[in-house]
Amino acid sequence: MTAVGRRPVVGTRIDGVEVLRADAHHDERGCFATQFTAAGFVERTGRPLFPVHEISHNVSMRGVLRGIHHTTVLPGRAKYVYCPSGHTEHFLVDLRTDSATFGGWQSVTLTGAAADAIYVPIGVGHGLLSLQDNSVVGYLMSAPYKVEQEQSVSALDPRIGLPLPVNKMQFARSERDCAAPTLEMSLQRGLLPNMEQCRRAEEGLWTSS
Repeated sequence: MTAVGRRPVVGTRIDGVEVLRADAHHDERGCFATQFTAAGFVERTGRPLFPVHEISHNVSMRGVLRGIHHTTVLPGRAKYVYCPSGHTEHFLVDLRTDSATFGGWQSVTLTGAAADAIYVPIGVGHGLLSLQDNSVVGYLMSAPYKVEQEQSVSALDPRIGLPLPVNKMQFARSERDCAAPTLEMSLQRGLLPNMEQCRRAEEGLWTSS
């Protein structure tokens, strides 16, 4: 089951972000899906598979808004994100200061009914909005979690302008996310990487594994 393809995306097409689709088989019993294959990842992205150092997941009620999260570069952390159950909208924000799409966003829907996934490269922030109770989102990470390296940018920053249903839904957010700086504040504080830093971080994934 290595067939992969592209889902429609909304917003700016961000360099390095890949949307992958694998097979999902439905019958009267339910569903069987292959969320990830190494061959499919390499075929679709054209890059070697990053070393997986951590696998995590979260469960979110409807209205939970997470992110926009990123990791200090260096070392940075790449993610492979999928949704085995539920309905979630994901937001990818280009945080690379000299990128042609700096501050631009890309939106991708992931559900348990499909086997879609997203590759989020180093230097691109990730957030999600749960649109269904008990939505599950899984992550394959290129580096282990270290709290001192975790960063975030406000998902409600009007400069980014994510298409959130602000008049239709009461968001549930963590204290960390509520206190997250805007894109401009993050830029002024030197918290955002440039393209060269991200390139070196991605090259270092294999030498440090």
